Amino acid sequence: LLRQEEFLKVASRTQESFLEGLSKDERQATLKAEEALREFKDTSTKHEKDATLQAEEALRVVNAASAAELATVKESNAAELATFKDSSAAALATVRESSASDLATIRESSASDLAT
Repeated sequence: LLRQEEFLKVASRTQESFLEGLSKDERQATLKAEEALREFKDTSTKHEKDATLQAEEALRVVNAASAAELATVKESNAAELATFKDSSAAALATVRESSASDLATIRESSASDLAT
């Protein structure tokens, strides 16, 4: 910040020296050109700020849409997982019952075979 202030002071003195060497008309023309340049910079800066704000808003919209889509995918995946767990549990219970029944049949058959 201190260097910027020093630079501005030197630039101001240089500009004053330059303007002193010009005629009155040249000085006025130079000052008008500088004012036009400042206005252009201010306008450009405003347009840049507006464009930046628009880009940030577009990014917020995209992020919100992405977050909503992600939430939907998560809900869908959770529902599919719950369905899979339920069907897997039912299938496992069926296999266990079938295995228990088969085992009981094998034991009865083995006991019968041993008795004979």
